[in-house]
Amino acid sequence: MLNASSVKALLFSVAIGISGCTSFLDYGLWNKPDSIKVLRQLVSEGDVGAQTALGQRYETGIGVSRDLDRAKRFYIKASERGDPLAMFLLAQLLESDNNTAPDYQRAAFYYTAAAEMGHAEAQARLAHFYEQGWGVPQSFELANKW
Repeated sequence: MLNASSVKALLFSVAIGISGCTSFLDYGLWNKPDSIKVLRQLVSEGDVGAQTALGQRYETGIGVSRDLDRAKRFYIKASERGDPLAMFLLAQLLESDNNTAPDYQRAAFYYTAAAEMGHAEAQARLAHFYEQGWGVPQSFELANKW
């Protein structure tokens, strides 16, 4: 019998798969141990992937209470250490945080950083930002570049 946590994880996986964001599943959320305690220990040991994974846990509410501010803090720490996935996820939160107005300038900053490191989804989002002029000057040339 599935418990509530397993059902949440399954529904989240299905939603991500349906939305076409399958590369999200290849990264920190699924490649680290399920135990929040173990993730916290890895974070304290300096594991940048664990920082991102713990941020994802707080963003999604899997294994912990959902806390977007805490998720952002973990993403910022991992971004400062050069993790392109954390940069991308932070940019997504800044772009679409339901609690505050979108911060397109900061989102563009983090999308750019991740895009320059080769993160394909960040490149696509950055191209869209340039098309729309969100947080960056509108430029179809730069949109095409990304």
